[in-house]
Amino acid sequence: MRNVYTGGQTKGVLTKLTIRNEKEADHKIVEDITRRAFYNLYIPGCVEHYLVHIMREHEDFIPELDFVAELDGQVIGNIMYTRTKLMDKQGTEKNILTFGPLCVAPEYQRKGYGKAYGTLLSADSWVGL
Repeated sequence: MRNVYTGGQTKGVLTKLTIRNEKEADHKIVEDITRRAFYNLYIPGCVEHYLVHIMREHEDFIPELDFVAELDGQVIGNIMYTRTKLMDKQGTEKNILTFGPLCVAPEYQRKGYGKAYGTLLSADSWVGL
């Protein structure tokens, strides 16, 4: 569990956000937040919540890099990472990490909470994965 102070503010005071690994009890909440965050954003409806649901069972999913953001004990966002490969022009494969979907509940968007994931998760978080 990591705490970070974000740009999200209440009456000018920086907000303390907790970022921790997702638990099984969070699954339905995270899927609901993801659906609300992406609904009608790029297409009518959305599929990102279903992607979150099926990614957890995929062999490339990294549970250690599956995080939720909590504000006052309430889950308000999520980010997930998976392993993948990138192939260069010579056909050499490189192992890389991809992330997403990154979501923040609509009522907390544009307050700095999504940015907190990027400022908190550094390369040393991934050593040995």
